[in-house]
Amino acid sequence: MFLTILIVFFSIISLLALHEFGHFIIAKKFGVRVDEFGIGYPPRLFGKKYGETLYSLNLLPLGAFVKIYGDEAEPLVQDKSQTKKKDPQSFSSKPIWQRSLVLLGGVVAFWIIAAVLLSFVFIIGTPQAISDDIQNPDAKVLITAIAPDSPAQKAGLIPGDTITKFQKVKEVQGFI
Repeated sequence: MFLTILIVFFSIISLLALHEFGHFIIAKKFGVRVDEFGIGYPPRLFGKKYGETLYSLNLLPLGAFVKIYGDEAEPLVQDKSQTKKKDPQSFSSKPIWQRSLVLLGGVVAFWIIAAVLLSFVFIIGTPQAISDDIQNPDAKVLITAIAPDSPAQKAGLIPGDTITKFQKVKEVQGFI
């Protein structure tokens, strides 16, 4: 049970980190400066700066984040007399289509993760409960689970057992 909880926990953290990586990679592609890519929430346990980005591992393992330069909201009213030149690496200086793609990067990352995981499941396959060969009179049924205190458990069946025939049944597929 504890191992299952750990696996689920680390799977969720991994998915969140990959989601944030989607934002990160698109921002970098468009020349937006990313100040920090963090797994967990501060206070920071460990951090290493490569280039202009600080990669950090933080104390509270409840998610992940990307700190993008220039993603703060701009003032609603601006003095027209002051012309302020925006930093070309700033998120707010990029055209709307690039900002939109940076925001969509996380969702796209989830779609890619889903496609990879589904492909993996389809390539590996899953156990079939009933033989594929419908025409085969020797079709078999694979037991995948047994309910507690059920007649199957009392009869001694366990997951992985294969039923090859039923008493007084000539064709398994017709019976099922």
